[in-house]
Amino acid sequence: MPSFTPAAATDLQRVSDTLTLLRPRWTVWVLTTLNAHGPARFTELRRRLPHVSEQSLLRRLRALDSDGLIDKRAEPRGHLSYVHYTLTDSGRELLPACTALTRWAQTQLTDRAGRADDVTEPAEHAERAVYLLAKRDVTAIMWALKMQGTASARELAQAAGRRVYDTLRPLVRDNLVAEAGPRTTTGPQQYALSPASRALGPVYLALSDWGAGTAGSSALRAVWLPAPPAMPVVSHAGAAHPTASPPPGPRRRAPQPAWRSSELFSHPYRRTVTSFSGELDR
Repeated sequence: MPSFTPAAATDLQRVSDTLTLLRPRWTVWVLTTLNAHGPARFTELRRRLPHVSEQSLLRRLRALDSDGLIDKRAEPRGHLSYVHYTLTDSGRELLPACTALTRWAQTQLTDRAGRADDVTEPAEHAERAVYLLAKRDVTAIMWALKMQGTASARELAQAAGRRVYDTLRPLVRDNLVAEAGPRTTTGPQQYALSPASRALGPVYLALSDWGAGTAGSSALRAVWLPAPPAMPVVSHAGAAHPTASPPPGPRRRAPQPAWRSSELFSHPYRRTVTSFSGELDR
């Protein structure tokens, strides 16, 4: 199996780091709640997130504040001071990745019997997707299979740099990786991406964009997104023939849409992962 190029390895690390940042339980819930209803005091967040214990919410808020995704501000009112929590620019720019995770989970994830997921809350869809994708070596396995088509466990171990069989079994069980044909006596079992995993391109693009602080990684696009169709041009003889599409110009930041109460997520980009805090409690 061919090894990852330096650019692809950088993209892999960005995606893995961003998933690690999102992985602790209730992270997406807090970010999206503050996006919809912030700035908010702790008591208001507790009211809007009744299924989160007080201690779990406090730990998440402290960790997200330390990671630079939310800001804790004290607002003086007379002799008292009221603390409010709000999203930072970095936290707000992570929301497109939450949106991509939600859409992927809503459209692609099923239970082990193949039935559609019965989760209804968008934030819970995103957290379930993060839980599946943030596990050790999953990103490397997905990218290797996307590049190669099919691969054995040994070839995937070469791509990940360690044995991956204990990771492969849950991926097959969760319908993210498929066994490519029956096991034979002449060769090892081959694995391939499932239809759900082949749809991960927009998710990985959004995660890498945020980690890079800019939109559009060429290494990621080459692996996960289809190439643009060739555009026909007319020669002097009048016959049309295809030519490569011109390189895209610099991607402009999309304008921030007006918020509607029926929406949970919003859209911009960017940020570089520096450090992580908080527990990985799943």
